[in-house]
Amino acid sequence: MLRPVTLLTGAALILTAATAVGPAQATPDERTVSYHGYQVAVPKSWQVVDLTKDPSACVRFDRPAVYLGRPAEQQNCPAHLAGRTAGLILEPLSGSAPRAAAVAASTSTAVAAAPSVDHQIQVGVEEAGVLVTAVHGASEEGVVRQILGRGRVTSKAAGAQLVRPKAAAMAPAASIVAPGTMINQQAFDQCTAPSLGAMNAWKASPFKAVGIYISGSSRSCTQANLTASWVASNAANGWSFIPIDVGYQAPCGSRNPKMSFDLGTARSQGASSANVSADAASALGIGPGSALYSDVEAYTSTVACRDAIMSYISGWTETLHSRGYLSGVYSSAGSGGRDLANSAGDSRWLMPDHLWFAWWNGAADTNGGQYIPAGLWTNHQRLHQYKGDHNETWGGVTINIDSNFLDVAGNPPPPMTDGVYRIKAEVGGFDLDVQDCQSQNGANIRMWDRILTSPCQQWHVVRTTGNTFKIVDGNTGKPLQVSGCSTADTAPVDLSDDVSADCQTWTIEPITAGAYKIIGTGSGKSLDVAGCSADRGADVIIWPFHGGSCQRWYFTAV
Repeated sequence: MLRPVTLLTGAALILTAATAVGPAQATPDERTVSYHGYQVAVPKSWQVVDLTKDPSACVRFDRPAVYLGRPAEQQNCPAHLAGRTAGLILEPLSGSAPRAAAVAASTSTAVAAAPSVDHQIQVGVEEAGVLVTAVHGASEEGVVRQILGRGRVTSKAAGAQLVRPKAAAMAPAASIVAPGTMINQQAFDQCTAPSLGAMNAWKASPFKAVGIYISGSSRSCTQANLTASWVASNAANGWSFIPIDVGYQAPCGSRNPKMSFDLGTARSQGASSANVSADAASALGIGPGSALYSDVEAYTSTVACRDAIMSYISGWTETLHSRGYLSGVYSSAGSGGRDLANSAGDSRWLMPDHLWFAWWNGAADTNGGQYIPAGLWTNHQRLHQYKGDHNETWGGVTINIDSNFLDVAGNPPPPMTDGVYRIKAEVGGFDLDVQDCQSQNGANIRMWDRILTSPCQQWHVVRTTGNTFKIVDGNTGKPLQVSGCSTADTAPVDLSDDVSADCQTWTIEPITAGAYKIIGTGSGKSLDVAGCSADRGADVIIWPFHGGSCQRWYFTAV
C-alpha cells in the first residue's frame, strides 16, 4: 500500500554565526554534497536528485537519498511504496514552510542533538539560506544526526531568514470526521498527498475520498501538501479522508520497524502508535469520531506472529477508543485480514471497528471471499483495496493510485431513547434472548438467532434518568439485572422482579459506527458476551469495559 512521508512536523532549527565555516570533511566512503552554501558529507551509496532538473521527481525515503531543491506540489510517485530509511532534503529557506516553531541552535553539536519529531529533524541554516529536512526510520536516527553534526556553511553562503509560522496559521480548522459515512463509495490512495490543484481536477473522478498518510515511522514519501489547511480546503470541496498510520510491522515480515514478539510489549507499541496517530489527526483538524487505520503490510503468518499482531492491534484499538476515535486496520486479505478474521472470537484481543483489506481482484465491492467471512465486520465496517499501482487521469491530471471501495459509517449513533428494540451483539451477530422464553426469576439470558415473532427478544428500554435505563423483557415485564446484584467480573445477567435496584438499571451511550455500550449502574461494568464467543447460545455477563466487539451493541426498533 502507499506510504507517504512524514508530515513536516519536526522542529525547525537555526544555525547561527557560531556554526563552523568550511567544507564538510568526507571520508573515502562518502561524497560531499553542496547546496547554496551548505555542505554535508553522505555515504557514496546515497542517490543525489536535483529537483530543478527533474521537478516532478518523487521525493521518497524508502531508499537513501539527498534531494536538492524544493519538492513539487504534485510529484510523480508510485502508489505502492513501503518503508523508510534515511535521507535529506536541501531546499531554499526563503519561502519555505516549516511545520513547527523554529528552535535556535548556535552550534553544529546543538543541531545534531535537536529533538526528532515523528522521525524528522528540520534545520533552518540561515547563514546559507537553506532549509534542511532530515528524515529517518526507526533505526537510522543516529545516521542523520551524524550528518547534521558535520554539516558546514561555506564561504559562498547567501543568507536568508527562517520565517516561523504563526500559531494561528498552524491551528487546525473545525473538526472533521473521517472518513465519516461512505456507503458504497470509491476512494483512492497515493504515496504523497496530491496538490490542491490535482484534487480539484479529480473532482471529475468517481472517487469521493482520499487516503492520506498522517503518521508512522515507515512512510516513504514527503507530505509537503498535508496540512490542516489542505485538509480543510479539500473537505470544503466535498472530499472525505482515510487517515493512515504506517508504523510497526509484522515481527515475521520483511519490513522495519517490527513489532515485538512479546505480547505485552507489542500491545504497548500499538498504544504508542495510536497516541501518535491521534495527535497527528488532531493537528490536521481530523477529530474524534474519525477512524484511523494502522497499515500492517503483508507477511507470512505463524501463530506467534499472529498473536503479536493481535496484541498490537488491541493496544491500538483500546487507545484510540479512549481518545474518541474509531480503530481501523489495513492489511493484505491473505495475511492480516485472514488473521483478524480467525481471531475474532478470541477474548484476548480487541477487534478493530473497520477492516480495510487489500485483495487486488478488480471487484469494486467489500466481499472478503475466502479470507474474511461474511458474518464479520458487517455493519458498514469494510474497505476493500481492489486494484493497486495504476495510473488514472481525471481533469487532465494523471496520478498513480490504488483504488478502494468503501462501505463504512463513522458517525456515532444518536443518544438512546425510550422504545422497544431488538438488541444485537457485534460479535457473532446474534440477538439478546431469554432462553426458551422462561418466566421465572433467574431466567437465563443468552445470544440467539433472531426470531421476529418472539417477545423474548423484544426489549422495552425505559429511561429512569439521563442516559440510565431499565431494559425490560417484552414477555414477562421483568428487568434485565446482574444476577444477585453482583459486581464481580463474569457475573451473569438474568431476569428478576423489579425492585428498583442499581443492578437493574443500565447506562446506554453511543460509541461509534452505530454501536452502543451498556454499563451496569451498580457494577460500573459492561454488558458482555462471555469469552467474546461468536457462537449461538453464548452466555451474557458483565466485564470491565474495553469497547471490543463483545461489548458493542446494536439497537433495532421493533
